[in-house]
Amino acid sequence: MELSFEQGTPATLRLALLPLKKVGTQIAADMDAAGTGKRCGVCRKSFNAARKWRSIARLTYGGRAVMMISWKLCGKCSHTAALNGGKVPDCLKQEAEGVREAARLAMTDAQGTA
Repeated sequence: MELSFEQGTPATLRLALLPLKKVGTQIAADMDAAGTGKRCGVCRKSFNAARKWRSIARLTYGGRAVMMISWKLCGKCSHTAALNGGKVPDCLKQEAEGVREAARLAMTDAQGTA
């Protein structure tokens, strides 16, 4: 499947439309362009010449809007996740829940007179 986007398409839209498999480098490039993804999502150590990102962890939530949250993982954390059956680590799930709740709250219509 080949995806093409016009100049000026938001990175978040491109990220949401990417297929679920084999898109790690595209996601990493979008994260770098947005200025995120400079540290491992699990251990929070910065990437450098010795510590490179090795995989991408993604969670997708549905509802009124589809939201995808991604993190780059270093080799050690990627290996640990692979040994755990490829599941997203619990610390990232908790972080994603917080982001999801904040996004849900931001999308809620303001009601009442505060």
